[in-house]
Amino acid sequence: MQQLSRLLAAAIVLAAVIGALPAKAATDVERQKAIIELMELTNSTQMIKQIGASVAEQMKATIRQQKPEISDKVIEVFAEEVRRGFNEESGVLLAHSAQLYEKHFTHDDIKQMIAFYKTPIGQKTLKVLPQIVGESMRIGQQWAEQVAPKVIGRATQRLKEMGYEL
Repeated sequence: MQQLSRLLAAAIVLAAVIGALPAKAATDVERQKAIIELMELTNSTQMIKQIGASVAEQMKATIRQQKPEISDKVIEVFAEEVRRGFNEESGVLLAHSAQLYEKHFTHDDIKQMIAFYKTPIGQKTLKVLPQIVGESMRIGQQWAEQVAPKVIGRATQRLKEMGYEL
């Protein structure tokens, strides 16, 4: 009799879990749709294209510097293929980014972000934030260039006091 009770309890738990699966799957699908909407609102695809374009421009400059005899046409064809390759592979990066949203935000969080980005201040944030990030990076680089000699000097001195030379 006790064994039958355990078997019945296990069956009830299993039925509850199985019954919850479709609801959870539906919730996951809705959450994933919301993440895709959020990524579209925040221009994630466009940012990936910009990364590809930036890498292509950096590579063009490097090739011109290292191989000045190569024609501009050849370098441009190379850069075009780099941009195209990044665009074709962008889905992988978008999928990884979506997983990060899923990891760090609840479905409700994502819905709230979507609502925010649809407001006028949310739209302004999307337009201005890339400029702020770019300017911040330049400021950070200048700061690091000013601070680095002092910090490296102190670290080198400390190692010297310990009997080490770099």
